Amino acid sequence: MVPRVGARLRPSIAARVLARLAAFGLVLSVLLVAAPAPAHIVGLSQSDFTVAADGTAAAMVVFSKPDALRLGRIDRDGDGLVSPSELAASEAVFREEMERGVILRVDHATCTAKLEGGGDVAEEGFGLAMSFTCPAPSPLVAPRALEIELPILSRPLWSGHRHVLRVTAGATSVQRILTATNRSASMTLPQVHANANAAPSAGSSSLGPALRDALRLGVEHILTGWDHLLFLAAVILGTRGWKSLVAAVSAFTVAHSITLAIAALGVFCPSPRWIEPIIAASIAFVAFENAFRAQPAHRWRITFLFGLVHGFGFAGALQDLALDRARLVPTLLGFNLGVEAGQLGVVLLALPIVARLRRHPTFEARWIRGVSLAMGIVGTVLCAIRIAPE
Repeated sequence: MVPRVGARLRPSIAARVLARLAAFGLVLSVLLVAAPAPAHIVGLSQSDFTVAADGTAAAMVVFSKPDALRLGRIDRDGDGLVSPSELAASEAVFREEMERGVILRVDHATCTAKLEGGGDVAEEGFGLAMSFTCPAPSPLVAPRALEIELPILSRPLWSGHRHVLRVTAGATSVQRILTATNRSASMTLPQVHANANAAPSAGSSSLGPALRDALRLGVEHILTGWDHLLFLAAVILGTRGWKSLVAAVSAFTVAHSITLAIAALGVFCPSPRWIEPIIAASIAFVAFENAFRAQPAHRWRITFLFGLVHGFGFAGALQDLALDRARLVPTLLGFNLGVEAGQLGVVLLALPIVARLRRHPTFEARWIRGVSLAMGIVGTVLCAIRIAPE
């Protein structure tokens, strides 16, 4: 006879199942303690290229200080600071890394790169000045094909590293977002004259690539943000009924879209020191609710409240990019659409699996509670890690 859903298990079987799953949660928690890399702290760098009419170009490349320390291996004594002697000792390393890792091509011809110098840029990071000598017709009368490739992004930088690329040529400015898997950008330069002194402006043609880059960044952010995914998994696992699940996921989506916009537009954004622990606590709350309540009521209210917090977590990915106002709105739109697309993909992938598993009485009776307890333990330990002072 097949046991009905929710039937009482034999204590020995139930105890073994729950004990093993709880142990799994503890093992994951120990791994978190051993490698407590915050989920939303990712690498960041930016570069500003200025292309002149005479075939030369200049660039300032700025890495966040943790990434610069990794890249150049310049912090020899490990104190988190770069002394003049350490910088001098690592000059050859940086020169080789930059001249090989930052490539500029004009009309498919590679420009000659030269590292001019480097040093701290206030609190923003570590800046490196470069110059490029490019082949140029005389005079420059036609649009030119320009390509910037950054092999340096494939170096061992922080996980999820993003690079903001800005290119200025005469009165036109273009901005792109690059990653380790998308390290190059191509564009067509307008006619540039030596006496062009108009202020750079963002051309409408650059909004399409910016929107596309932001869309990709949003998808990558949700798919690599495992704490967001764990929260969604807990919601899907413990919410029974299509209507309840649609309401819960929709409330989460609406809520994080609201706070993402509020934070990205600079209206209000609380410190990550508050947001990150609450995101972890949201995992624990929903998971333990799954374990100890047979049918959580009004789940959409909980997902809406926690969605507001997750939205501030998503916003960190945009705030670090320091986008100019002309591109902030399309980038915000593309990023949010990317987050929603990634989230929808995860939900559509998980739903058939969970629905099929729910047909088995043992899944309802044994596994939901055990898996939820494991998730709850992970969320609790992660919350404690994020609260603890660094």
